[in-house]
Amino acid sequence: MVEVLPHADYEPTIGAIARGDAPTCRLTDRLSELGARMADGWSCCAVTTDDRVVLGRVTRRQIDERPDATAAEVMDPAPVTYRQGMPARELVDVMTKGSIESAYVTDSDGRLVAIVGRHSLEQGLPEFAGAR
Repeated sequence: MVEVLPHADYEPTIGAIARGDAPTCRLTDRLSELGARMADGWSCCAVTTDDRVVLGRVTRRQIDERPDATAAEVMDPAPVTYRQGMPARELVDVMTKGSIESAYVTDSDGRLVAIVGRHSLEQGLPEFAGAR
């Protein structure tokens, strides 16, 4: 197998680094049902339509505080989303300035593609790779 190395000018995009297995839920889902979906260290769950259009975000803190509530009752509506082709370095800057730990990656129709964490983005950039 031949390893293809990126060109020296290659700038990784968030789509190349993001995880596509982000937990999702529907508006009517009870928060008590979301814990198992958020295993593996996820700190939030995307509230989506059946077509995966992002409507909001539910955090682990909201689940702990109101386990009997539905996602619709507690979600943070309309979270900011980013496109797959955005340079990873650019999103790291946005996340650092805004103290944001994770961000949703969507297609042009607002459908969830993935979620990306700031730590993962930093690991994917050469200037951060040796710092960890």
